[in-house]
Amino acid sequence: EMLDSFCAYSVLSTFAGMTTDSRSLLSMVRHDCFRRVLCSYISKKVKEGALPESEKILESIIKKMCYENAKELI
Repeated sequence: EMLDSFCAYSVLSTFAGMTTDSRSLLSMVRHDCFRRVLCSYISKKVKEGALPESEKILESIIKKMCYENAKELI
């Protein structure tokens, strides 16, 4: 629901994703869970036709959400 709400008011590729401290062992579990939920969400949107089936475009969106956007915040 949170990703749907974000998409309703912004662009998915600008989402900062998980911004917790990733040096903690417990954070690694949260980051893994986030990535799984994100990939499931994106695959659902591709099947619905809301996102393109282009591997190059999807890879760029996921990289931004999982790493690049959070890095820019620092």
